[in-house]
Amino acid sequence: MANLRVDKITSTETFETTGSVQFDGVDDGLTISDNAAFDLGTGDFTIEGWYYLANAGTYVSLFDFRGSGADGVYPSLFRNNTGDYIYYYVDSAQRISNVSINYNTWFHVAVCRSSGITRLFLNGKEKGSFQDSFDYVSRDILLGVSSSNSNDLTGNISNYRIVKGRAFYTANFKPPMRELEVTPETVLLACQSKTDATLEKTGKTITASGAVASELTPGILTPIVKSGGGSAITGSVEFDGTGDYLSITEPSDFDFGADDFTMEYWYNEGNDDRTERRVLYCYDTTQAFMIGHTNDNGGQLFFSAHTSDNAQVAGGIQRTASNSNPTGKRNYWRHVAACRDGATFRMFLDGVLQNTTNFGTTAIRGDQNTLYIGQDPNNTTTRNFRGFLSNLRIVKGTALYTDYFIPPTRELKRVPGTVLLCCQDPNNPLTEATGKTITGHGSLHQIDTSIDLAAGGTWVDGSTGDGTASESNGQITMQGNGASDRGIISKTVTVEPGITYEMSFNVTDASTNGKTGLDSNDGTDDVLDDPTNICDMVQVSGSDLDGNTGTFRMSGVAKSTECVMYFQEFGAAGTTNFIVDNITLHAVGGGGKGASNFTPQVGDDRKVTFEGVTKINSNAYFYLPTGNTESRDSGGGVRGVFVRGQSDTPSPTLVDTIEYINISSTGNAINFGDAAVQAGTAGACSDSTRGIQGGGQIDGGTTADILRFIIASTGTAVDSGADLLSAGSYVEALSSSTRAVFVGGTPPGSNVLQFTEIQSLGDTVDFGNLNNNVFGEGTCCDGVRGVIFGGTTGPASNERIDNIDYIIVSSKGDAQDFGNLGAARAQGSGFSNKIRGIYAGGRYQPQNNIIEYVTIATTGNANDFGDLISQASRDGGGTCSSTRGVHAGGDANPSPTDDVNTIQYITIMSMGNALDFGDLTERKTHMGACSNGHGGLG
Repeated sequence: MANLRVDKITSTETFETTGSVQFDGVDDGLTISDNAAFDLGTGDFTIEGWYYLANAGTYVSLFDFRGSGADGVYPSLFRNNTGDYIYYYVDSAQRISNVSINYNTWFHVAVCRSSGITRLFLNGKEKGSFQDSFDYVSRDILLGVSSSNSNDLTGNISNYRIVKGRAFYTANFKPPMRELEVTPETVLLACQSKTDATLEKTGKTITASGAVASELTPGILTPIVKSGGGSAITGSVEFDGTGDYLSITEPSDFDFGADDFTMEYWYNEGNDDRTERRVLYCYDTTQAFMIGHTNDNGGQLFFSAHTSDNAQVAGGIQRTASNSNPTGKRNYWRHVAACRDGATFRMFLDGVLQNTTNFGTTAIRGDQNTLYIGQDPNNTTTRNFRGFLSNLRIVKGTALYTDYFIPPTRELKRVPGTVLLCCQDPNNPLTEATGKTITGHGSLHQIDTSIDLAAGGTWVDGSTGDGTASESNGQITMQGNGASDRGIISKTVTVEPGITYEMSFNVTDASTNGKTGLDSNDGTDDVLDDPTNICDMVQVSGSDLDGNTGTFRMSGVAKSTECVMYFQEFGAAGTTNFIVDNITLHAVGGGGKGASNFTPQVGDDRKVTFEGVTKINSNAYFYLPTGNTESRDSGGGVRGVFVRGQSDTPSPTLVDTIEYINISSTGNAINFGDAAVQAGTAGACSDSTRGIQGGGQIDGGTTADILRFIIASTGTAVDSGADLLSAGSYVEALSSSTRAVFVGGTPPGSNVLQFTEIQSLGDTVDFGNLNNNVFGEGTCCDGVRGVIFGGTTGPASNERIDNIDYIIVSSKGDAQDFGNLGAARAQGSGFSNKIRGIYAGGRYQPQNNIIEYVTIATTGNANDFGDLISQASRDGGGTCSSTRGVHAGGDANPSPTDDVNTIQYITIMSMGNALDFGDLTERKTHMGACSNGHGGLG
């Protein structure tokens, strides 16, 4: 039997690619100033580079050593206008001629002189040579433009190198596919950066005129290993199907005329089953071109275009799902490409040709003003796109796809002719790679949260009777004397409806009967009209303000375009002044949503490394692991643990049982051990090795104890010796790879956030506050953000809330608004991978089986995912791996016969109804749940 022993095995690493410089054919070029190093004399040399020519039949310069001077003994490389050929010139004569090339593809050219013979190699093959005794002197070197400032290149140059004194290539060779390096003889190395067109590796100065750095590359790799990530596509934009859309006003760029073009994007429509949706729509008074989707029950995708006289010239239609399986392709990422190639129009779905139409020579209209993404401007109520778009690109002048192809598995780049490239940034839905300005609408609208609105405008004294109010150097002083003598001061600022704004201020001497708040100046019960009116955005008064000193923060949603910052004092005569300073007002939420890192799970930029002394015995072959870590579910070793709880059969009883499952498989739960104390309604969380559970209901009351256990083992969960800040039940928990945060609890509710470090495990300390006093929330974490779903402030149905809050786990501070659930509910289960958070089931009229999801790195309302198996979902336990979410147990009503032992699961990055996993060892609810593979572990 063979024995393989190594100290380190590393799978194939994925490296960053090199860059290039892009030239648009109009006054673009690079100039490298004259340098003695460029005096090649009569010795050996190498001049090489990669070139991409985006058009045919024009006379273009690839490089020209003549600078701005006349012809002479200077090397130059041109593509001739008599055909697709390149020519090498010296002393104004063709020395190597008629070397045939292709355009719209990369090719490598090397010109080398060795012992008096100069050879030209195309893609490593020698194409011509001549006896060369010329004495090459130095002058400015031009790339992409000729000495007469003409013959401009439309295309790209990458890895351009000049070597003096050495001929690298004297016979046929394989072109280098690694980024070129500076050798001792190298005198110029340029066109390698993705971000800087002037970067040069030997210290020379390059001047760029119009030419820009580009990520388009012939596939040349750098020594830099790519960073980790599950998908090589990093960003998308989420559209809510109502008011969300993007618009771009660039009329000339979207005038295709009779030219070739490519439009492509990835899309995921979720469960949208409306009759029609628009993805792209170029519009003035009537449509110019459009890509749209129809109901998946008919399963159609279509493209149409109009001529200058508004006649329809193309309609590519194909079926994507049959009537017999109408949901087969929902909740699924798909790639679409629409291409015009001469007179032929083709439409591809997932790289498969679906439809071919004769386009003729008709020009697409060029009088359009605005390109809409995600909206039909003629019908904004039923045809807006709902779902996700990623890597949307429009290329003018080139049909990138003319036959079946593999859809791109990497983030799309700016290739020559690109006029739009967007929906790629996981942090900003308005990012666009060609420099265009994208305007966001609906929740895609961006708000600058750095602007302090309180810094502008004027404070207005609105005091009544003998009340007084004044402002000086940012400090406000007020005094009142009863209802008729009020000290009042306000400032009105411009805001945007639907956006959350936060006012912060410091009170140094608060007297009685103070009042402050934010009021929408909308003509209805405005506080400026009557000082007794309530500030409708947010208000603090009475005991919450009286006599307090310190910093206050309050936030509310603007209801009109004007917001009033309002302070009032009407205390009894002789009371102290009401003094306020350090006043700020910032937008904090409600805008700039939509950017997402939910993407097609294609490509991979991970590497797998085995280190240390590794022995592998095999009598056949050894195969390295394949796929990314998430797809292998961490080797199948992710364990979900369900801790304690309440069993209502045959009567309500607290239990101490612990059980576990292997999340990547299915089957019944297995006994883990027991807890030191029977308890229910206690939240659990974990790092990769240790699980902890804090608080809960015990016989005779509640506890503050924190239990600990090792997830990968079995046995008893023991008292860690650490405690919560105070005893309580219905305390929920979430965690990163190091920190546990305990949330709310103790009916009728608490807004307390408290945390401890999981491995050191001391008593919890204050983290901040929730936006509401609640218990029975759902929680999850992606390693950076913790998300808190719903909850209730009491037993009645109208006391449940639909709020979603979030925190930054590694810091401390109050929770911020994330968005809203589809319905107010509590006591559901929360879990997540590092992209998507899930909230499943809960209590709502009285229970439900709803599953909803959010993209954790963004903000926004929850989206429908599917349904749990049954309504018996309240107070179930939720846990997960990086791919699967699991919901266990629960009940439908407060009756012993309604408890269940069902375990069910979903695939987190898909959508759909839950599937049966197996059974718990007993029917129970109110349990804690955790795993050693959840999204908070990073």
